[in-house]
Amino acid sequence: MSSAPNTPQPVADALEQRDPWRDAWQAATHDVLVGSLSLIVAVALTAGYLLPQAPAGGTADPLSYSQWQTQARAVAGSFFDGASVLGLFNVAQAFWLRIVIAILAVILGLRLIDRVARMASSRRRRGRGDALRDEERVRVTNKATPLADIVVRLRKRRYRVSQSPQPEQAEATGGTAWLVIDRAPVAELFSIVLHIGLLIALAGVVLNSTQGWEVARQQVDTESPTALQRGKLGLQLVAVDDAAQTAVLNAQGVGQPVVLAVGARGAMVWSTQLPLPCCLSLRLNELIPGYHVSAIDDAGRPLTITVSSYAEPVRDVLLTIRRDEPGRLVSVESASMAVLVSEDKGGRVQVYGVPSGKVLTDTAISASIVISATTLQFRPTMSVVVAAQYRPGDVFLWVGGVLAVLGLLAVALWPMQRLVVRNHGYWTEFYACGRGVRGVVRELLTQETTQQHDN
Repeated sequence: MSSAPNTPQPVADALEQRDPWRDAWQAATHDVLVGSLSLIVAVALTAGYLLPQAPAGGTADPLSYSQWQTQARAVAGSFFDGASVLGLFNVAQAFWLRIVIAILAVILGLRLIDRVARMASSRRRRGRGDALRDEERVRVTNKATPLADIVVRLRKRRYRVSQSPQPEQAEATGGTAWLVIDRAPVAELFSIVLHIGLLIALAGVVLNSTQGWEVARQQVDTESPTALQRGKLGLQLVAVDDAAQTAVLNAQGVGQPVVLAVGARGAMVWSTQLPLPCCLSLRLNELIPGYHVSAIDDAGRPLTITVSSYAEPVRDVLLTIRRDEPGRLVSVESASMAVLVSEDKGGRVQVYGVPSGKVLTDTAISASIVISATTLQFRPTMSVVVAAQYRPGDVFLWVGGVLAVLGLLAVALWPMQRLVVRNHGYWTEFYACGRGVRGVVRELLTQETTQQHDN
């Protein structure tokens, strides 16, 4: 028995949510998961910028660690213990954050590949124009308006529409006619820009955590460059203006000098040809006055000076005196005297006999002070205390962040949507995927109902 000539050919059913591999793919690449992981990373990075970060050397430098802990407790308050457990005071080394970043990078990479493949496939001709991808059947109706009317409506809204050959004839004869409506390739391109931006920003995060470093406290003198981070960079104090509370600093060989006021932060400029701040930033914490102290006997021979029992005697010693310090004490053992240098009243020196403790002199500091057969020589100098941050990934963070924000805005305003409409003569199926696409189908059906009532 032969079949009727106008019997419609079987059409592939809608994709059902029963394929475990498809379910796993959708769960692993879902927008909610990507958004949640991105938010976690963003919050952690914000905490890393706002909260004082622990010294890289930990308790190896007790003074720096103690100062950091005091500052961190003052900033975080009652949240200090919780932030410590979460690693927010050492974001660059937080193990859990590295795991989150790795998972997010893998998911973003898979989604990017999927978007590129979809955009490429949308530009190629396929054997079956209405082939389903991830669309689900959202509505079946026997009262749909002609496909030609749907085409006119959606093209006015700047959707891209492709259709089966001679759809009117197929509808009239009971055959299968179809429409494919989408926003490719523009919407796919916006999504690609978003994912590329996020991946670039993540690359910056990884670069900062692996190659970046931070020095919470470092004293820099005018005499010679001070090595930062295991000798990788020499920082030199060029000039100090005590009255204006400013200092000029220069990172040797990588940029131009930067002028900083106490409490201010500035970025080093890496190139005179490309004056863009990059990677290394300095914060001037305080200016410290000091003196180069030396001693000679009556014959002009230099005498050694001992700063502490842990240091070797030297002929010239640099004494820096912080504003809150009473003074610095050194000894000239060969002359049997102890010398206390302070900033009291603009600079003062007190000399005591050893071991008697008798005050030999108490006077204002001058270029040279003669005590018995010993001459003490003082040469004023200035030092500064700075905090330094090296973040080589910040450029990637900014570029990726800007691309991600622009892509996100574009995706929010013009999301990717795809509809497949199949008309079988007496009834019509609507398949759809994409954010807000169900509203488009609902609007089409509402218009159909309104027209039917009008008729």
